[in-house]
Amino acid sequence: MMLKLTAIGLVSMTAALFGAAAQQPPAFRFVHLGGARAATRAAALTPPPAFGVTTGALTGPPGTADPAAAAAALGSLGFPFHIAAASEDVLASATGKEGLRKALGALRKSFDQGGCHFVVLDSTLEVHSCGHVDNSQLQWLDKDLKRLRKGTPVFLFLHHPLGSDGLVLDNEDRLLRLVGPHNVVAAFTSAGESASPRRANGIPIFAAPASGAWGHLVEVSGQDARVRRLPWDGGPPEQVAILALEPRPQRRVAFGWDDAMLPLLARRQFLVELWADRRTIKAQEVAAEYAIDGGPWRPMERDTRVHPDSREISEGRFLARFETKGLRSGWHALRIRMTSPDGEVFTRQESFVSEQLEQGPRERWSAEFGEGVQASPIADAGTVFVAS
Repeated sequence: MMLKLTAIGLVSMTAALFGAAAQQPPAFRFVHLGGARAATRAAALTPPPAFGVTTGALTGPPGTADPAAAAAALGSLGFPFHIAAASEDVLASATGKEGLRKALGALRKSFDQGGCHFVVLDSTLEVHSCGHVDNSQLQWLDKDLKRLRKGTPVFLFLHHPLGSDGLVLDNEDRLLRLVGPHNVVAAFTSAGESASPRRANGIPIFAAPASGAWGHLVEVSGQDARVRRLPWDGGPPEQVAILALEPRPQRRVAFGWDDAMLPLLARRQFLVELWADRRTIKAQEVAAEYAIDGGPWRPMERDTRVHPDSREISEGRFLARFETKGLRSGWHALRIRMTSPDGEVFTRQESFVSEQLEQGPRERWSAEFGEGVQASPIADAGTVFVAS
């Protein structure tokens, strides 16, 4: 009898242990605002969210508000509120980002909730409204994401929109490539009134207006996250997306130069493929285009050459050539856009150098600063001064 009871006890204990291990993290929800103006309305949500994030302005025009006071008001709402620095606040601060750091603390951070990982980035510049994520922050982000268990759902928050027609964030491509190998469920940003959900290299992007007309209420439970647009005029919430928390195939644009990569070449040639988990997508519906320095998009042709080793055509590979005549000497941006069989668009940007000997100035020297130049260079007494 004792043996039977012991066996039953062991089975029950084992089932309890495995059952506990298989349990999903408790459900939770969070709120995203495009600015601090709607924060008091978010406080009226019942039950209250686990936390909130604002990706828009804390203050109004220069000199009209105090970021520290706005942050304190957010801190009194009854739940944690995280702040992604906004360009308006940096430009309104007499001491730029330093003033915001004193008022808000670190402008980049990450935290965990319910088995998910949340990252708040600083995409602001000191003297410009356009966006940039600096090298030190990208290095921090790389280390932060690499320490996660593989497949951990990740949510990003930053002020400047991603996936827009114009490059509002000047190094968006580098940021997207860095987060590409990870399970980024969605990114939340600030934008204008007409903002609608979009995707950037497979990542769903949700933007809320700085006016505070509406925000997002995100409910995370089980295997998905449900994103609802939450109007603050009393209207009913509108579900805009159901996002899977499980990792999806990682699709990206693979790129390679097909020439000697010399700045004096009269023409350049390059190859691209669309990959899914490092395998080429060979479907005939895949299309590829390229543009140089923001110029018109031009179609790429399929590479029909026979590979000398395999003696086969590389299916799914595209080829393009362009003349360098007419390009100014210096650095240029080559942008690639590929469309997958399901209609989703993936982009990539590459830089290249062209040097023209017939006309125009020639490069005398160059210097690497390790960071983006954030002010106009000044030459004085034979010395060039650059702020980066």
